[in-house]
Amino acid sequence: MKFPVLKWVKYYYASTVLFIVLDLTLGANVRAVGFEAFPTLRILYYIGCLGCFVVILKNPHWSAPIVLGESIINLLSLIMGLFTPIYVYIPEGNLDKAYSILSIGFVINFAIAASIALISFYQSQSAIEEYFKKRR
Repeated sequence: MKFPVLKWVKYYYASTVLFIVLDLTLGANVRAVGFEAFPTLRILYYIGCLGCFVVILKNPHWSAPIVLGESIINLLSLIMGLFTPIYVYIPEGNLDKAYSILSIGFVINFAIAASIALISFYQSQSAIEEYFKKRR
């Protein structure tokens, strides 16, 4: 199957290296915000993004389905990252832990990551729909 190529995707995944460096050196977690409370999952997510980069470099026609899958994972992790402190820490009375996770920085990073994930989701969905319309 040769889906339409999303040309910006290789740069998006190549930038994962920059996001890893920012995250590990400055603590600026912008790319994997949903995994803020789960450092091991965050590293696995970064490795997955680097894997996506390698696959897209070798086969650019798979960029749309890969971005669609990755953006779904990113959106789900953002939702889980937002609601986990609410459902886990607040009922326990651990408000300090909940507030530390749900900081203004988290909300800003959440908005940035969610916007990028939604744009990626809809662009890849559109490319895949276009592919199947042409095949009819």
